[in-house]
Amino acid sequence: MADKNFVSSLDKGLQVLGCFGRQHARLTVSEAARLTGSTPASARRSLLTLQALGYLDSDGKRFWMLPKALLIAHAYQFPPDAAACAAAAGRSLRAHP
Repeated sequence: MADKNFVSSLDKGLQVLGCFGRQHARLTVSEAARLTGSTPASARRSLLTLQALGYLDSDGKRFWMLPKALLIAHAYQFPPDAAACAAAAGRSLRAHP
């Protein structure tokens, strides 16, 4: 029985977004479908939705990530309290030469 709170279309979209990287900087619909194990129609909908949201761009054949996609990684790498921790560490280093 599936969890009623689970959004499978979001899962599919995030899987498509996760396909992009150094080895796969530009992907066709077919490549995204193969890499995610989804149908081309599902991969196409995810790619076009991510493009409409500003996470991807396309030349009509291939899709690639835009800088907006980095916001997801940025939130993970730099949580809201990271700046405060870095400032405290800096003060600590200056106080103890």
